[in-house]
Amino acid sequence: MVLALAGGRASADPSPPQPVGVHRCAENYPESALEAGIHGATTIAFRIGADGVPTDLQVEKSSGNDDLDNATLKCIAVWRYEPAHADGKPVEVPWKTTVTWDIEIPVPLPKPGTLHDCLSYTPSADEEAHATAPVQIHFIAKTDGSVSEPFVALSSGSKTFDEAAMQCASRWQYLPATRDRQPVAVGWAVRVALQKGVPVVAENFAKPHLCFHYPEKALRDHIEGTTILAFMINTDGRITQASVAKSSGSKELDEATIVCSSRWMYRPAKRDGQPIAVPWGAQVTWTEGYAFVLELPTDLRN
Repeated sequence: MVLALAGGRASADPSPPQPVGVHRCAENYPESALEAGIHGATTIAFRIGADGVPTDLQVEKSSGNDDLDNATLKCIAVWRYEPAHADGKPVEVPWKTTVTWDIEIPVPLPKPGTLHDCLSYTPSADEEAHATAPVQIHFIAKTDGSVSEPFVALSSGSKTFDEAAMQCASRWQYLPATRDRQPVAVGWAVRVALQKGVPVVAENFAKPHLCFHYPEKALRDHIEGTTILAFMINTDGRITQASVAKSSGSKELDEATIVCSSRWMYRPAKRDGQPIAVPWGAQVTWTEGYAFVLELPTDLRN
């Protein structure tokens, strides 16, 4: 995932300030640094006033990148704290925080500077009449960010619109998903619907397999991670032999992934018209209170 993790430390005040809300900066990751794959850690020294507002922000230790340093300053400036107390009264104290900017993208993201839309395509009146549902397009987002092997998984009702949407998606570019900072190919999907004659893209859609129950302890402790499962899909479409192929680093997240997947159902694979058992896998990324599921055929799990 795209990360910007904050860790703070205080002076020797007996009642240190406490963060109000979640202190994070991932949403502020500069596009220039993200696209270039730049990461680093910036330490900021500042004061927390008796009103809990950070002031006098200074870069104490640079990440080595001006964009990351400036983004850290802007991010911390809007944080708020429960102020430190001395003799029962709020007081101003010196403080410092290190924000670590790291890049680990669990799912493909649109590459900065590119558009993931199909607005250059103008559907005909016949397509508008027949495209009564979104077309669901599945593909592989490759390690270079290109789209490979797109196919129509669910039709819109218009074969012409399906083909046009698939051709549109095949030209997109992604920031590839990464694992251990290395690009990996993953299965992905989008939906394209016609709304009042305009193609509308639903990005970040993969499969109807969901995980709703973020483990309470992991959520409370702000634990995030990605679990990769390996399992068999039986001839009845049920999952068996599920195991953790790659741990998220959190026992709670790994166990939640196993429990979640136990409820999934598939249309079984077939050979010569007969259902067969096949090996399969899935990647479940737990982040910011949500879980994102990606299907992983066996050749993409490693």
